[in-house]
Amino acid sequence: MSQHDPDGDPPSPSSESPPVFEPGGRRHAFVGLEIAGYLIAVILVLQLAGGLLITAFGYSLLPPSDEVTEQAVDDSTQPAPPSGVDQALPGVGSDDAIDATDSDDPSDIPSSVLMWVAVLSAPLLWQVTVFFSRRFAAANLAGLGVSVPAAWRRMAGIGALVAFAGPVLWLLLAGFGGGVTIRGIHPEVTASPLGAIARIVIWATGFFVLAATWELVFRGYVYSRLRRHLNWANAAGISAVTMVLLFGDPTAPVYGLLNVFLIGLALALVREATGSILPGAIAHATWNTTIACLLSLPLSGTDAFRLLSVEVGSQVAISGGNYGPEGSLSMTGLLLPAVIALAFVISDSRDDGTGEEAGPSAD
Repeated sequence: MSQHDPDGDPPSPSSESPPVFEPGGRRHAFVGLEIAGYLIAVILVLQLAGGLLITAFGYSLLPPSDEVTEQAVDDSTQPAPPSGVDQALPGVGSDDAIDATDSDDPSDIPSSVLMWVAVLSAPLLWQVTVFFSRRFAAANLAGLGVSVPAAWRRMAGIGALVAFAGPVLWLLLAGFGGGVTIRGIHPEVTASPLGAIARIVIWATGFFVLAATWELVFRGYVYSRLRRHLNWANAAGISAVTMVLLFGDPTAPVYGLLNVFLIGLALALVREATGSILPGAIAHATWNTTIACLLSLPLSGTDAFRLLSVEVGSQVAISGGNYGPEGSLSMTGLLLPAVIALAFVISDSRDDGTGEEAGPSAD
């Protein structure tokens, strides 16, 4: 609705519906500072929890610093780890354990450990989100998309199916291109099938907690606050860029950063279309579990429990290299049409040109 009618008279306050767009440069600047403060709080929580958890679970596996030098002199003299030392967290204590011959710099900590730090930090991140939502947005979690849509089973089923089929289709394309070769079932699986199933369930649970938390942060709080002031396309784009800037790996292939942006864009469009972060969280978790566990490929540079023995080729454009499928140009070719299709579907049901349409995040 325009601010004035064609005759130049101001509209009646009683007849005007609340606008989605809230004009005013100062208000927009305040919301920008609010979102920046929220993201800083998220980073601080991750840093604090990371320091505590890594100290408890990671550095405890390292020998004292004076022993590190002695052990580094002759690796062959190192005894096997005691049988009582097991994984405190998935990714710690076996193939992904912190190497005692490395330095104790935090950058040497396996990425799988850092992922579980984020998982275990999820309850505190949710509390931070609740605080900012009530303090600045005057909204509860339902206003951030933490809700169950009416047709959530169908939405979640479609999202999970697409999130599973995408990586599988990528694997077929990469396999034909020589980027990935499957050698068979991983030896750990054949040695202990029940243990393998248990570890896959643990990783899948962790991926869902992580996905739900990131959906709350980026598609819940950030997207909802942007959507209150911007149309769906701009809000989705900015929220996706924010995710890349905060959690994109600067050492990743350029296709990797582009694909992280496209994934963030797709999930924001799912949030816009459904009004909830639940379908996106299920799709996000399915995507991660499929790539990391079922296809046994690196997930944004992170290794999880592997069901298969897979050899990744050196052609980064096809295989993504050590970064995984998300770092490949072939994945870009799959993501881009999907995002465009989602955008067309939403554009057919939205009319942001007049500013009258109230998106799902409007209060």
